[in-house]
Parts: sequence; structure tokens; C-alpha cells
Amino acid sequence: MLLTLNQSLAGVNLKGQSYYRALDSLKQSPVIIVTVASDAKVHGHHLPLNTDVILAERLSKDLADSTEAAIYPNISVGWYPQFFNFKLVNHSSETAQRVVRETLEGLIQAGAQRILLINFDDERSSGLPIMIALNELQQRYGTPLLMLSWYDFVDENVRAILDSAPGHADELETSLMLFIDESVVDKKKLRNVNFNPPQLKGYRPIVLNSASVPGQMGDSTLATAEKGRRAYALILENIKKSVSALSLTKAKKN
Repeated sequence: MLLTLNQSLAGVNLKGQSYYRALDSLKQSPVIIVTVASDAKVHGHHLPLNTDVILAERLSKDLADSTEAAIYPNISVGWYPQFFNFKLVNHSSETAQRVVRETLEGLIQAGAQRILLINFDDERSSGLPIMIALNELQQRYGTPLLMLSWYDFVDENVRAILDSAPGHADELETSLMLFIDESVVDKKKLRNVNFNPPQLKGYRPIVLNSASVPGQMGDSTLATAEKGRRAYALILENIKKSVSALSLTKAKKN
């Protein structure tokens, strides 16, 4: 079925189901959404370690309510080379690749028709081992698999809401947290962290110095709950469009 933004659809969050109901839902759903968001990643002084998970869980709930997708429990693993100098935040790239590959392979073997993986980071860091894992599975099974970075959904319409460029633990992320759960934001510690990343060619992730960069890039002082509300609505619609497009993709016969 083609998903449209005007339909009243009902998906399912698999973690709230019994094993047997989850298995049936997984087989019947046109798209399985898997989020990869770390429980322990630095987000400056003002946001919690699990900021990405808070956002992933809110999006999962709303996607289950507004699409026919089945939402798989979040995978809390990630290889973040930009944060090598920050403790508590990294797995090895080999671990990240293996966890993602084995998780998705289990879903495919259980009957998943298509999988959309939303990576709450970018392609220059945690995206690399994920892309390798997805390529291996695509070659082995032919199941349509799509990985999109969180930043793929932050388009020009989202950026137009902001008064500063997107970064990390920045105006956008802080606004989203103010909208979703204001209690997790320490408003006394908002700050403007000027950061001009070098222009890199190819795959060369930035490695940040924890002594000079407080795990934040951008101006969180400009954040508001209203900006977060508007940005969230646009991001949610962008994800729903990706779900709709993927639902039409046919499996390749190997």
C-alpha cells in the first residue's frame, strides 16, 4: 500500500508487543524502522547523554501512530571518531558494524520486507560501519535496506527556522529537547560555542579536543521550544516521506 501523509494509518512499536505478535507485525509491515542512537554521547554541558535516544523514542512513537511501519527497539551502539577524546561514548567500528549487521540479519530472517535505518549521527562517523553492514546484507539477501542520517532530514525548511548553522548540542538539538522534554535541558548552562570545521575531502572525520571543545558545536542560547516544535514537525514529515518511498521498493532476487 502506498503511504500518504493524509491517510489515517496505524503502525506498531514492536517493543510493546509479545514475541509472537511482534513477529506477525514484522512480517506484515511494509517497512521496519530501526533507529541507532547512543545512550552515552556527549552533548555539551546542558543536554543529557541520552539526548539522541530521547529524540529517537519520540519519533518512533509518532511514526508508529502515523505510518504503517513497525518500529524496532533502538540500537544503542555507535562508533564516533569525532569524540575519541571523550570517554563513555564510543564502541569500536568493528563492534558497531557487527551489532547492526546481526540485528538486521535477524529481522530479515524473521521476515522483514524492507528496513529503514535512521542513524542519529552522520555519514562521516558512525555511518561508515553501518553502511558496510547494510551492503553485506543487501548482497546476501536482496532485501531493500536504506540508511539515512539524522542530518538527511534537516533540510532547508528546517534550517530556515534556525538563527544559526546546525552543529551538535546546538540551537536545533536544544530546541528539540525543549519541545520534547524541557526538564532535561539545563538552561543555566546554555552557551555559544563557535566552531568552524575544516573542509575535508573524502572520509576524514574530525577528532575533537575535549580540552577545548565542550562536546558542543553551535549556539544553544538561541534555542526555543517553539523552534523545536516547528522543526520537529518538518523532520517527522521528511521521515514519513522516506518511509513512503521505501514501501514501494521491490526486493532484488539473488
